[in-house]
Amino acid sequence: MVQQSSRLTYDPALIREQLDAIMVEAVPIHPFERPLDRQVLERLLPEYLAMSIAFPYLQAAAQRDLALHHIHAGMDFTEAEEITLVVGSFLVADETAVNSTLMASGPRGLPDILQTRRRFHSALLRQDIQRLLGEATDPRFSDDTKFYLHRLLDGLSSMDMVTRVATMVSFEAHAERMINGLWERLAEVFTVDRSELAYFHAHVGGDDPAEQYHVAMTGSMITRTLEVTDLPELCRAVVDAYHLHSDWCGAIAGIPAQQGASSL
Repeated sequence: MVQQSSRLTYDPALIREQLDAIMVEAVPIHPFERPLDRQVLERLLPEYLAMSIAFPYLQAAAQRDLALHHIHAGMDFTEAEEITLVVGSFLVADETAVNSTLMASGPRGLPDILQTRRRFHSALLRQDIQRLLGEATDPRFSDDTKFYLHRLLDGLSSMDMVTRVATMVSFEAHAERMINGLWERLAEVFTVDRSELAYFHAHVGGDDPAEQYHVAMTGSMITRTLEVTDLPELCRAVVDAYHLHSDWCGAIAGIPAQQGASSL
């Protein structure tokens, strides 16, 4: 059994700061931080919608193999595994608006979580896209998006703790940068009030954006799940996973990958 003394003892904020610096160094310019014209944005938005729709399903499915492993082996679950479960469960609850509904209305608001086509984050994105393009848009699962989503699930569901944590940490760090970048590009190209784009405002807008807390949560997760000796492997895995996310954005924007992700 792992001794508590071997856990990472660094400040979670410092770890995230160091990892963020590594990720930015790995991808100095995100694909969505480059100029994107209307045609490119119209092409990539259905792909982005596909990712938004699929993500909570993938995160929910990510514990399947781990659970079956313990069930078949007759083994108890570790605290580290419980922590990745609770973080993943929160992310699912957040994407499906369970969290925001309970915060706003308490338990009496539970029936409202069934309004999925109005409350899911992907539903907010559907509304934003319709506002921008003037018509409803279906998700597009291109080969690039299918490849990315399969690889994302592989990372989120990995039996290796470092890979699973690195995938979650990199996804949240990348999401903040990706959403900010895409919001900026949309505001440049389309005539729309930025604050009216509900999906983007919910994640990174306002005076107290939610995404910053997701980043802080995953920073704390690192110190609660990994060993000091895992840090070099974590850095490598985070960079590989970050490239996976960024390369997908580049692919749907028609921008060549800066470096392929190979380790997940």
